[in-house]
Order: sequence, then structure tokens, then C-alpha cells
Amino acid sequence: LGTGCSGIFGEFPEFEGRDVGDDVGPSVDADDADATGDAEEPVEYDLVLEDGPPSEVTAGEPFSVVLQLVDGLGDELEMAGVELAVSISEGEFAGGEAQVTALSDEAGRLEFSLTIEVARSGLTVTATSDHEGFSHAAVTTDSFDVVAAQAHVELSAINGISNAVADGDDEAQIEIELFDEFENPLIGVIPQFEASGAGNALGDCSAINEDGVSTCTMTSTVAEAKTLSITEPISLDNGGEVEFFPFCEHSSDFPDPFGGGNGDPDDPYLICSPTHLVDISDALGSSFLLTRDLNLQTFSFDIIGSRVNPFAGQFDGGGFTIRNLNIVLPDTDFVGLFASIEDDASVENLVLQNMNVEGNNMVGGLAGRSSGTITNVSVIDVTGKANGDHVGGWVGRNGGTISGSFASGSIEGTSEVGGLVGENQNGSTIEDSEAEADVTGSGDHVGGLVGRNRGSISDSSASGEIDGASRVGGLVGWGEGGSLTDSMAGGRVVGSGNEVGGLVGRAAGSIEYSQAHGSVIGQEGVGGLVGYSERIIKRSFATGDVEGDREVGGLVGNHVGREIEECYATGDVTGRFRLGGLVGNNENAIQQSYSIGNVIGVEVNSSRIGGFAGENTGEITESYSAATEVSSLDSGVGGFVGDFNPIMGGEIANSFWDIRSVDDDQGGSGVTGLETSQFGITDSFVDWDLDEVWEIGTTPEPDEEQRPVFQWQE
Repeated sequence: LGTGCSGIFGEFPEFEGRDVGDDVGPSVDADDADATGDAEEPVEYDLVLEDGPPSEVTAGEPFSVVLQLVDGLGDELEMAGVELAVSISEGEFAGGEAQVTALSDEAGRLEFSLTIEVARSGLTVTATSDHEGFSHAAVTTDSFDVVAAQAHVELSAINGISNAVADGDDEAQIEIELFDEFENPLIGVIPQFEASGAGNALGDCSAINEDGVSTCTMTSTVAEAKTLSITEPISLDNGGEVEFFPFCEHSSDFPDPFGGGNGDPDDPYLICSPTHLVDISDALGSSFLLTRDLNLQTFSFDIIGSRVNPFAGQFDGGGFTIRNLNIVLPDTDFVGLFASIEDDASVENLVLQNMNVEGNNMVGGLAGRSSGTITNVSVIDVTGKANGDHVGGWVGRNGGTISGSFASGSIEGTSEVGGLVGENQNGSTIEDSEAEADVTGSGDHVGGLVGRNRGSISDSSASGEIDGASRVGGLVGWGEGGSLTDSMAGGRVVGSGNEVGGLVGRAAGSIEYSQAHGSVIGQEGVGGLVGYSERIIKRSFATGDVEGDREVGGLVGNHVGREIEECYATGDVTGRFRLGGLVGNNENAIQQSYSIGNVIGVEVNSSRIGGFAGENTGEITESYSAATEVSSLDSGVGGFVGDFNPIMGGEIANSFWDIRSVDDDQGGSGVTGLETSQFGITDSFVDWDLDEVWEIGTTPEPDEEQRPVFQWQE
């Protein structure tokens, strides 16, 4: 710790005319030096550590570091007013301070009370001073650890993460989280817990890991919901539960074809075997509870119900998984685990994994058709194929409600092909759902989530490669009506025909608060968000590059419907005719929007190419283009619009383009060219709404310049 006279800053200098043991005073100032004729060398002092932190410190609890000033011989130096700074080797002290300072008292002593809130290992504290005579003095403590404080009730929790069968052997999985008041995990602590009810056998818990999590197990012989609570190191009952399902009591022999229950909602039939699953067809209006995982790999499965006899009951999967279901009926319609699900029926809490399902029309992993209520159902690694129309990873045609559901795999069909649903009908709902599937359609209406939509879709997403003919979209192929809000698509979209979009191929329904991030390739009407738009698009954006022949835009290829409002696009646009950074062809209203991608005509006869819009016969206000390049191998290029036709009703007002792309524009007096630097000045946009809509900020990649951006982008 450098408590001697050397080692911290080297040997002390010898002082001429002084013997060892002489009193070492302060250095002689310049005036005294002139009077005596010779100046003495400056005196160097040092610091010693009298008391340091213990080897282990608790987060949030203060500890002391005591220092003493010493002279060049290591003797205590009684000097008041020397300022020392103490810093930590990693992180900060409580309050966000990187270092703290204090002044020595008359005895040359300093005591620091320090607090650290973040748990770490191998920390050290170092003291230094810039005071005259101490510029080389420094002392560092031995390393010490900061450990988590006591568990905090509001930051800790216990929850069941998997249920079990009440047979005394099947283990339910439980998760305990322990954090102190500073959000430090209580690493190494082994918690204890208890569960309500009878018949319980509690297993061991693992030590809390770096994520603050311990996993525990328990079994029970009593079928009921168990309320969980932590008993050590804190007492906590936060309402966590784990469910133990009834043990199957019967064989599949009639008159008790199921494992128990009577089929009523409060006493459902118990599904314990593949045979029980098939026997649902004999009681389609009853209630069922799956009590364990089922493997159907070697089982000859018959579809539950039919088109004319749909499932009309309630099926609770209990969180269990049905694996390896293989249904190959290429000439049959209404193919899936269920052929059809009726209006008042429900399916919930089920996982279908590693499925192969093939049919003609109306094909899905869960059902060929559903107009019921489906909640928390996942279809994982499904291979779905329809030789005809209406195929989805989850359901071929939906006329009901889907929420909290997921599908992954690969889906193939002709038309109305979707990663989750082939067709979502009028009045139906999809919310909080996701598809991670590659989707291929040889015909039209192909989408990453839904092939054809006339209902409402919200808080949903899709990713995967999407390939079709016309009306192809990353989320929805044909948005024939309905609405789309708070949703996202992230996959590459390719259409061999027209109306191809990163989110929606053709949109006749409203789109709000949505986004697309994949590249898009098509022929006519190709857009980073929407290929062909007939309705309002609000507060949405696209980031993918877009390639097509004509009517190609970074956000919308062909906009003929209602307004586009507070939207932007960042991808590059390439094609031949009517190309725009935001819209290829605009026939309606666009307000308060911007684009930053490059727009390039790649053929000799390329024309009507604009940084914002290729051709405009509508109204554009309070918008801008920040393209770096707008170019063509032919003519008809403008920094903001490539072709402006006021005779056809076209109007542009209060809009701008960055003149780094091209010097000229075809938009008339309503659009002005600015230098890049001028976009970061509020005075350039005196008539814009900088109070509620815009603010000067950094645009997204690849531009990353100071320009107007939307306040909602935060």
C-alpha cells in the first residue's frame, strides 16, 4: 500500500546541507532563495493508508478509508487543508460521483466515508492530491468485493414456469428472482419456498445466478393450483402459481373414453394419450384438458371433427406440447389438428411442435378454419402445404379471435397464403401474435403473417422470406379492408408481379404506427411499406431498399387513397419509371413526411424520378427529401419530385430538398432547395409545426444528419 518512503513515487531526493533526522520543512520560496543566493529543491510528501475497506463491503452501506499525510521520512505530517481525491477503479460511488474529495485536518489526517451501490468484485480505491508537495503521492487499497444487500420485496418474485400432472412424480418448474434495492442479484444465495395445499413435495433450488434467478422443482399428488411463496432469505407471497393437473384415471375404453372428468367446463375430460385426442371427435361440444405432453410420431392420427361437424367445445392445452403430428391428405379440404373450430369454441394454452400438414384448401397447423377464440397457442416448426388456397402456419381461414399466438416454419400454397393465417375475414381479430416463417405462394395474396386481411391486426409481427406473385407483403399480402396498427415486418419480400410491399402488398385498410425493415422486389407498385395504398397511413416507416420497374417508392409505390401523415422512409429506391424516396406515384395527400434514401433510375429510358416523389398529381405539404443521390440515365429528375402536374391538381407547399442530390427540382415555387447544414436550423422551417410534430434531431441511418424528425420517433 505504499506506506514507506519509497515505492510509490521512487526514492525521496536528498536535501543538501541536511542530515537524516533533520526536521524537513516546507520548500523555500523564490524571495527567500534570492536572499540566500541558492534555492533548495522542492520537498515531496507522501500518503499512507491507516485504515482501508474490509475485503467485503455490502452494497449501499458506508465504509471508511483513513489516510495520513507523511513527510519525506515517513513521519506524520501535521498539515491542515490539503485536498485529496479518492476514486474507484470501476464504476461510481453512490450518487453517481466518480470521485470524492476532502481536506486534511490539523493532524494531517483524512477520513472518507464511501458508499458503493453496484455489486462488483476486485475493486480498489485510490487517493491522490494535486496539492503542492503531494503531486507524486498516491496510495491504493487492497482489492475488495461489493456484495448485494438484503433481498428487496418489490424487486424479488416467485413464479411457476411449467405446470405438471398430480401423480407425485411429474415435476413442476418454479423460478425465484432475488435482487436487492439497488437491483443487484443475490448471487450464490440458495432460496427456500413453500406452496399451498396438500400432497406437495418440495425439491431443491439452485443458487441464484448472475441474472438473479434460481430454479426450483416440486411434485404433488393433489390436483389444484398451488400458490407459491418465498420463505428464505425473505418472506414474500407475490401471487405466483403453479398448476397440477389431474392424473389420468381411466383407459380409452368406452364408456370412459378419456382419463377422467365428465366434459363439463368445471370438470373437463382429461386428455392423457393420443387415443384420447382422437376421441374428441365423439364429444365435439365438450370441454377438454390436456394433462401431459403427447408424441404422435408413431400414431395414426385422424383429424378432429370435420367441416360439417366442427369442434364446438373448449380445449385447454395446459401449457403442454403435442409433437410430431403428421397429416398428409393432399386432396382433402379443412386439414389441421382440428378440421374446423366453431364460433363459440375456444382453444388455449397449447403448443404444437414439429408438424407436417398437407391438404388441398383450408389448411393450417391448428385448424383448417376457425371462427372461435384462440389464445396462447404456438405452432413451432410447422411445414404447411396446400395444393389449393387458404393455408397458414396456424389456420387456413380465421373468422374469430386470435391472441398471444405464434407460428414458425415454412408455408407453401397457391393464394391466400400466410405465415400465421391464410385469410383473416371481416370482423375477425389478430392481436399480439407473431410468425417466423418462410412463406411461398405461386399465386396472389401472400403475406408473412396473413395472406388476405379484412379484419383487424394489432401488436403483431412477421419475419421470414416472403415470395409470391402479386399483392405480396411482409406482414399482409392483400389488406382488403380492416385495420393494421402497431405491427411490424422484418423479412425480405419478393413478388414476380405487382403491388408488393415490405408490410402490405395492397392496402385498402388503414395502417397506423407500423413499420417494415426488409428489402422489397417487385414490378409495378412496389414500396418499402406498401405497394399500392388506398387508405390512410399514419406514423409509420420503412427502412428496406426497394427495387422495381415503375411506381416504386421507399414507403409507398402507388398512393391513390387517403393521406399519408407523419411517415418516413430510409431505403434506397431503384427502377425505371415514377421513382420516389417516399412515394413513386402520388395522387392524394401527403403531409409532414420525409425520405432520406437515394433514388436511381437504372435504365436508359428512366424518367419521373424524384428525391421524395416520382410523379405528383396530389397535394404535398410540410415534407422534405434528404437524398444524397437522385439520378437517371435519361431525363425527368428532380431533387423533390421528378414530375409535377398542377393541371391534374398537383400542389406542393412548404417543402424542401437537400441540394447535394441535384440542383434542380420540378416542383415549382412550393419546394425549396437547402444546403445540408440549413436542415439543422429551426429558422429554415418557420411555418412548420415544431411544437407538436417536429423537432430538430438526428435522422436515422444512413443519413445521420441534423434535420427535422418526428417527436414520436423518440
